[in-house]
Amino acid sequence: SAYTGNIGLSGSYLGGNEKRDDLELDILLTHEQGSLIHNTEINYETLGQENEPTIKDYGIAYGIDWAIDDSWYWGNNIFYGADDKRQIDQSVSVGTNVGYQFWKNETGKLSTAVGLTWINDELFSSITDDRLTWAWSGDYEKLLIRKISLSYSHQLNVSIKDSKNTQL
Repeated sequence: SAYTGNIGLSGSYLGGNEKRDDLELDILLTHEQGSLIHNTEINYETLGQENEPTIKDYGIAYGIDWAIDDSWYWGNNIFYGADDKRQIDQSVSVGTNVGYQFWKNETGKLSTAVGLTWINDELFSSITDDRLTWAWSGDYEKLLIRKISLSYSHQLNVSIKDSKNTQL
């Protein structure tokens, strides 16, 4: 059983013709327990501008991956959050996927997964965007020196009914 994690805190302030401040907190915790990997991610961001209401973006996600063999895994995840910038008052998603781990060692990892994700976004305008999507994700991490690493991850969701309703 092993625990790993990352905590990131960043902030910025801009003053001059425009006054703006930004604060972002990201927490990622991973617990490996035999053939199961639990992932928990929390993010919170505020963006404030002079004489404007503060914009918030937050979310909490939990996922569990089950190793089928040395390379293949089955994953399931759930997300809850909101995003003022996208006018989303509440967002909920539940997904399942099959993934392939190309490599994973002490200096890095590379994996990809495909599956289905159900997304329900409730917008500020009282409109609900409820859709089932094809999901494709990728995850790469490479240790550069000591405990400093380079990482990249993405998730692409394409609505099954309307391919123009796409989210990256």
